[in-house]
Amino acid sequence: INGFGACYPGMRWSGLTDGHRKGLAAIGDYIRRYGTLNLMVQFHVGGRGGERPLDCGSATDTEALLTTIRQTMELSPVQHVMICYDDVVPQLQPEEGKLYERPAQAHGALMQRVYDAVKAMDPATVVSFCSPYYQGRRHRRWRPENPQLPDTLQYMEDLKVWPNRDIRIVWTGPVTESKVIVEEDITHYKGMVGEDRELCYW
Repeated sequence: INGFGACYPGMRWSGLTDGHRKGLAAIGDYIRRYGTLNLMVQFHVGGRGGERPLDCGSATDTEALLTTIRQTMELSPVQHVMICYDDVVPQLQPEEGKLYERPAQAHGALMQRVYDAVKAMDPATVVSFCSPYYQGRRHRRWRPENPQLPDTLQYMEDLKVWPNRDIRIVWTGPVTESKVIVEEDITHYKGMVGEDRELCYW
């Protein structure tokens, strides 16, 4: 089950509702009983879906996300946890600005904490990150005339040096919905996120 269609309004980073708990418990019961289902949970932390952006520099915000993830994993076996910043303009939040110079640095620190929390509960669970720049080389964001290109490239440079190479980076191929992907597309995107990183094709 990929909760993509419901994750933005549904899976809130700030805490589970009673509805979430009931639904996750039912999914968890099914998975434990039959073993025929894989569950991916996605948390959009960048402000899309009605919640304010998570502030990576805030211990309160960060712990709220980690608690939500832990409770989710307690209620149901989870094979994949994805943290999403897609389709937002990355901006430093108030507390982040006191600790980091640029957004991707704050996001990298958050992802390490997410990774540690997830792996402590289940080492087999995949952790992936969807940056604001998840499309490949044929997307309009990479065109030279894009006024945001310098900030985009800086974000990718900061992401590329994240020390944890086990966090997978979400990618859609050359455009948002790619019908064809060739080797040059893969090479181009891996050149931006790190040759030794695994991509999670979305």
